Amino acid sequence: MEKSSLLKAAGEHAEQIASSLRRKGFEAYVYHALTYSLVTVGNFSSPQDPQIQQLAQQLANMKVHAFEDGRGKTVTAFHLSPSPKLIQAPKRP
Repeated sequence: MEKSSLLKAAGEHAEQIASSLRRKGFEAYVYHALTYSLVTVGNFSSPQDPQIQQLAQQLANMKVHAFEDGRGKTVTAFHLSPSPKLIQAPKRP
């Protein structure tokens, strides 16, 4: 598969994962960079926000059903990171 096709697929996977997380009630975002796509969850006022640990525990090892066929059958499922990482939201130029 060509690099551009892989990048496009990664972007589509990220959108599907974020959509699945939103359906589960999570505040999910997608960031598309030139060479990768990133799904983030939550929005916090500071790195010390107590909700971070609670959210990390909820997400640890969660299985997200990202792709379904037209009949509701899961085609692809992703396991989330067992140790989610806190990152600063990218700033627009």
